[in-house]
Amino acid sequence: MLTLWFNPRCSKCRIAKDILDDKGVQYKEKLYLVNAPSKDEIVKLFEDLKANGLNDIREMLREKEDVYKTNDIKNPNKSDDEIIEIVIQNPILLKRPIAQFENNKATIAIPPELLENIK
Repeated sequence: MLTLWFNPRCSKCRIAKDILDDKGVQYKEKLYLVNAPSKDEIVKLFEDLKANGLNDIREMLREKEDVYKTNDIKNPNKSDDEIIEIVIQNPILLKRPIAQFENNKATIAIPPELLENIK
């Protein structure tokens, strides 16, 4: 089953949810701001995004968040492990919405219309 990393306050997340609902796609919502993801969940998400073409962990993060700047995530010397630890403490950093599939792939659904092709 598809997992939708979801923030109900985000208009793109709401659009993604509407698209999935309209298509009759079964999914579960992951309210990652309410129930912060574990290290294993972040690592798995990153691996699934890499399987779909993501190259750098920073590509899954919101650069405009203050916590991105205050933690100097842009610094190329920051390791993936260091960044993952920051994300665990600050899940607001994750871009959204993210659709994570059972086939070990995930996509950042920006724009949400990327989900139109899901069956």
